[in-house]
Amino acid sequence: MMVKQAPKPHFRDEDAVSSALIGLVRDSSTRLRLLKPFPAIRVVLRSDVSPSEGFDKVSLVSGGGSGHEPGQCGYVGRGMLTAAVCGDVFASPSAEAVYRAIKATAGPKGCLLIVMNYTGDRLNFGLAAERAKAEGVKVDMIVVGEDVSLARKKTGRRGLTGTVMVHKICGAMAERGDSLEEIVRIGQACADAMGTVGASLTTCNIPGQPPDDRIAPGELELGLGIHGEPGRERRPAGTSREIAALLCDEVARPGRNEYFEASADEDVVLMVNNLGATTSIELGALARHCCDHCQSDLGLRVRRLLVGPFKTSLDMVGVSVSLMRARAGGADLLPLLDACTDAPAWPRGATEEPPRADDDGGIFRDEGAATAAGESAGPPGALSTASPMGDAERELARRAVLSACAEVSCEECRDLCDALDRRTGDGDCGTTLARGAEAIAKDVSEGRFDFSSWPAAAACLARSVQVHMGGTSGAIYNILFTAAGTSLAEAEDGRPTLVRILNALEAGLAAVQKYGGAVPGDRTLVDALVPFLNSAKTIDASSPPESVKASLLESLARAEEGAEGTKGMTDAVLGRASYVPAEDLRGNADP
Repeated sequence: MMVKQAPKPHFRDEDAVSSALIGLVRDSSTRLRLLKPFPAIRVVLRSDVSPSEGFDKVSLVSGGGSGHEPGQCGYVGRGMLTAAVCGDVFASPSAEAVYRAIKATAGPKGCLLIVMNYTGDRLNFGLAAERAKAEGVKVDMIVVGEDVSLARKKTGRRGLTGTVMVHKICGAMAERGDSLEEIVRIGQACADAMGTVGASLTTCNIPGQPPDDRIAPGELELGLGIHGEPGRERRPAGTSREIAALLCDEVARPGRNEYFEASADEDVVLMVNNLGATTSIELGALARHCCDHCQSDLGLRVRRLLVGPFKTSLDMVGVSVSLMRARAGGADLLPLLDACTDAPAWPRGATEEPPRADDDGGIFRDEGAATAAGESAGPPGALSTASPMGDAERELARRAVLSACAEVSCEECRDLCDALDRRTGDGDCGTTLARGAEAIAKDVSEGRFDFSSWPAAAACLARSVQVHMGGTSGAIYNILFTAAGTSLAEAEDGRPTLVRILNALEAGLAAVQKYGGAVPGDRTLVDALVPFLNSAKTIDASSPPESVKASLLESLARAEEGAEGTKGMTDAVLGRASYVPAEDLRGNADP
């Protein structure tokens, strides 16, 4: 029996589309207005455009169903659209709304309608155009359909994210005063010189409707539409690099689709679009891999890279890739893409050719340091004069570090710490520790650790943590090992190694408490380290090795008890746990 899923939670609003448009206009610094009668019609238009005041440029009107924000209303502004007509979510606006947008913006040079190839949009925009023409208004229409994922159909290709580039190019031409005929010619050539394909890990969730769970966890749907229409196929998702290669190949590699291909050395514009709920980090990674694949594997010259949420599908966790030739209709399209606009959703600064992956100087800047990241420069000052370890002691220290790293980076430890951290924080404590431990082990294995003395080894630990482990954990352990190394260098007094190491850990703990402010009872690692050291410092280092080992294990048990004791500490005063209600802390140990 199939269990009906509950609708996904949304912020409730009696008319979310209208409220969102009012919010957009209020945020536009007076550049935008809403056409009356609102909300009977929902038309966003430039505040400085009125035919009665002698508007002497071609007006550009586009639109469609809502739910794709920032498209189309986010592209209203000087140098892009003159007006955008918004329907309900995923529903075409009425012909009446489109007609009023034409009448409110069209001057003597006429009006161009830019329409995505969907039946409702074509019909309503076409009807409005014919009505305006009958009244003597000069109107023409471009229909954009650049989807490459489906076989040829009578309805034509779906209009997708590439439409935004048509807005920009036509808007720049209108702003410089070009005729309607010339804008139509170049705009249609631009629409015909591009291809787009989308892929998603989820469907979109329309407010008030049950979710569609056709895409299973770990699956990717290729070629789906921006209204939740099923795609061409579902397959294992793969990595962001693999997904980027797949999408770029689907659009540009010769023979992969019936509509568009790009030859090696061809100049193109690459647009990587967030379909709604893809995080900025993931989108950035996808953009990197798309650009790399187009440049290195397809041999294309990516002249512009445009990345962002250009045309979304509500909360879809997906991405679309569009490629457009940099020349179309005999025109260089790059100056038109680069031309100024004050449309709020068009990205600023995307006016240069992105560097290639192998252009080190175009991506990175050398910090000028003599030592590369992750390489030990050797212990400075007093640390370099410490008493040397013997061969056996050096090997013992190396094995101890590698063993500790293996314990911390194992899957069981990582998952446990992440799970504990999710209850009170951001859920990455185990992952952060594991990443740092793996990097330390790599530094040791590749000879970047100096085991000539205990102070030198501690200094290398601190340096490796500093380079490879971020977050609060990285700072804490860096302070701990740095202070411990200094203590070891100062304790050249012939005392047993165990005593010197325990004293060094105590000095490291004191530094952590000094800079972090934690004391026992604050629900931090101090609650484990303090009972460990209190117990370990009672060990007689001259005892037989078996006795010392047993005592150390007893001290570790005291540390475990201290960690378990944090389950009852509900008044956290430090870290993210300090923002968590007491009832959520109770019974959960600090990771």
